[in-house]
Amino acid sequence: MSLVDNLPPILKKVEKVVNEIVEEEKEEVPRPLVDDRKGSVEPHPQGADDNKPFILVCSRELKPEEMIDLQGYGKVLVWRDSYLNIPLREHVFDYCLVDIHNKLHRQMLMKEDLKAYHLVCVVGYLDAHDDFIEDTNAENSVRSLPDHQAKKSDFDRLLLANKLKKPNVLKSCLRAFLRVLAGWPKE
Repeated sequence: MSLVDNLPPILKKVEKVVNEIVEEEKEEVPRPLVDDRKGSVEPHPQGADDNKPFILVCSRELKPEEMIDLQGYGKVLVWRDSYLNIPLREHVFDYCLVDIHNKLHRQMLMKEDLKAYHLVCVVGYLDAHDDFIEDTNAENSVRSLPDHQAKKSDFDRLLLANKLKKPNVLKSCLRAFLRVLAGWPKE
């Protein structure tokens, strides 16, 4: 007879529950991306570029609900003037918010190698066609952040995607009229 057999029934149940929890935790351990036995690398489920952090160059204040959404998807760094002498690569973030109106923030963008980041401009209505979007070589410019998504990867993909616009009859008529005035060039 073992010591466990002499335990009261309630303690036996507790031991059984603890053993089940330990077994579940063992099953939930993620598989490594590198298999040491074979030396091969498995593809990352989200793709290689999805790990690049985002720099959001803002020409307007983010709404509180947009900030809450960003914080739900990862670590948000609001760039401060005091960070000027610390290289951006030394900060840990998923989204870095930079105010384009601040001269020190613009200097940071000029001196950093931005190829390691996705650069997206968050603009107001009047700033949508401003020069700073081209000057920063932004991948996209948005007037509002995408709606809440179930996955971070979906949110990130929408940040980088150009907005699909619904057809507009008035714009189509104006374009046709301008083509007629220009002699209807062949496309």
